[in-house]
This record gives sequence, structure tokens and C-alpha cells, in this order.
Amino acid sequence: MSRCSDVNDVIVTNSSCIGKGCCETAISKGNTAIVIATNSYQNYTNVSTFSPCSYAFMVEQGKYSFSSTDFLSLKKGKEFPVILEWGIGNTTCEEGRRNKEMYACKHNSECYDLDYDFGYRCNCSVGYQGNPYLPYGCKDVDECLDPHLYYI
Repeated sequence: MSRCSDVNDVIVTNSSCIGKGCCETAISKGNTAIVIATNSYQNYTNVSTFSPCSYAFMVEQGKYSFSSTDFLSLKKGKEFPVILEWGIGNTTCEEGRRNKEMYACKHNSECYDLDYDFGYRCNCSVGYQGNPYLPYGCKDVDECLDPHLYYI
């Protein structure tokens, strides 16, 4: 939570908010939901000359440096890069395969465990493209039609 009544109240140290006029936090791993909310005390009357709005956004760590002048430029719209890490359930691929009805990887796909807290993801097998989470969603690729295809 942060509060300010003047743009000069916003204190920034090494391009980071420190809680006066702005705040920031890292989002910990393992969250299943995130809520971002903004609110104004006294309906922006104390700050209407420089920022009659509240702003909240998520951005990839290290891709944004905060400045008090951002209060003026954010009104015009700005885009920020975000990386969303996600996983299926809280099991490994091996555990997921044991429950055939709940296992998310479908035909012609491969499962891989995630490097962080929980879950797994699916990719189409080599030579296939499409959606590995749909039954028969991974379709055989005709490499002769597009010789530029490559596989990861």
C-alpha cells in the first residue's frame, strides 16, 4: 500500500518504489490466483493535479524501472512485458500418467516436468504441431510442404 499527495512525495531509490507514493512486490511462486486492486482515498482530490488515476500493473522482473514522471506518461498507455509461468496441477508427469482421466497430455504429445514448484506441461511430439491438450490436437506435419519447419 502506498499514499502520496504530491508528485514530489513519490520516493524512488535505484529505480525501485520504496512505499512512498508507489509500491512494488515480487509475486511468489506457487500462487493459484492473483488480485490487483487500486483505490483512492478522498476520490483523488489531493492528487488530481498530477495523477487523477490509480495504476496497477504486472511486469517481468528487470524489464521496468520506475520513475515519478511515469505518473504523467502512463495515462497515454504503455505496454510492459510479462511472463506467466503455469503448470498443470501439482503433480509430476509420472504421477499425472497414473490418473488417465485427469492426465492433460493427449495423443502424439510429450510431458515435461517444470523446473519450479509444481505441475507439468505438454508439447506436441517431434514431427507434430497443434494443441497437445486436445484429443488428437497434435497433427502430423508434412515436412516436404514446409522445409523451414524445425523442432525444439
